[in-house]
Parts: sequence; C-alpha cells; structure tokens
Amino acid sequence: MYTNEQLNAIYASKIGLEFEFFANEGMDEVKRGLSQTLNKQIKIEEKAHSEFVPTDQIFKLEPDNSGGSGMIELVTGPMPFVESKLIIAKTLKWIRENGSTNDRCSIHINVAFDGKKLGTPTNVSSLDIGKFVLN
Repeated sequence: MYTNEQLNAIYASKIGLEFEFFANEGMDEVKRGLSQTLNKQIKIEEKAHSEFVPTDQIFKLEPDNSGGSGMIELVTGPMPFVESKLIIAKTLKWIRENGSTNDRCSIHINVAFDGKKLGTPTNVSSLDIGKFVLN
C-alpha cells in the first residue's frame, strides 16, 4: 500500500523508456507496426544516439548495435506514469509477436519528477524504488 506522499510522487513522475530488440522486418515496417500499436508518431533515425529528442507524442527508432548487428532501439519521450505502463505492455507484446530479444537487449527506464505536481515538500527518496519500478 502506498502512502499519500508516495502516490503524489508516482503521479508527479514522468517516465521515459528505451526498448532494445531485434525485428523480423525492416525499419519502415517496424515504424508502421509500432506507430499503429502505440498510436504515436515514430521518427526513424540514421544512427544510434541521434540528436533528435523524442517527446510524449513523437518517439524515435534507431539502430543500436550494442547487442549485435541489427539491434533496434525505440526511445520515447517522458510520459505520465499511467501512460508509460500502457506503452510498456503494448511494446513488449509487439516485440514478442514481431521480433526477438537476447541477453544483450534491455529496457531502460528513466524517471523524473515534476516538482510543481509534487505539491507540499515531498521526500522522493522515501519511495520504495523496487516497488515503484515493478509497479
């Protein structure tokens, strides 16, 4: 059970995601499939760690050979906590049905907090980080 302070922190959070995976199709098909599944625009980048900064509405898809030739990375912009949970579920389902992973693939979860939404002074370090991430 969460305390009110912990719930405030959760709903004041913005979550950015990075999914590393291999796809059965080319980048154009991956873009089309993920864009339809996630209901988001997706921009294809030529190289890893491109300068384009994704938003909550426009994600980026780029090569990421850190896990081997052909690895792709989908990078989202920061999103509200609840939306990020839906994006995680939909993306993992899409990867399971249309691609694969190996032991070098990972999901990176980036968390930031909006101080204005936290309201009264909140000690974010009081969050149970494990519980927060698993949720």
